[in-house]
Amino acid sequence: MAKVILLYHLNKDIYPFAFDMSNQIWILGFIIVVVTIASIGPAWGAARVKAVQTVFYEKNACWNARLA
Repeated sequence: MAKVILLYHLNKDIYPFAFDMSNQIWILGFIIVVVTIASIGPAWGAARVKAVQTVFYEKNACWNARLA
C-alpha cells in the first residue's frame, strides 16, 4: 500500500488511486452484495402484498381525501 501511495505522489497521471489496485475486486464484490440486499428486501416485501389489498387501500385513500 505504501508503494502505491508513493507512486501516487510521484506520478499522479499514471497512478490516480490512493489504494491498492488489487483490492478493487473486493470493493466491487462488496458493492454488489450491498446493492443486492437493498433491492431484494423491498421486492420480497412487495411480493407478499396482494394486488387486491393495494387497490383497496388506494380506493380508501382517495375516498378519505374527498371527505377531508
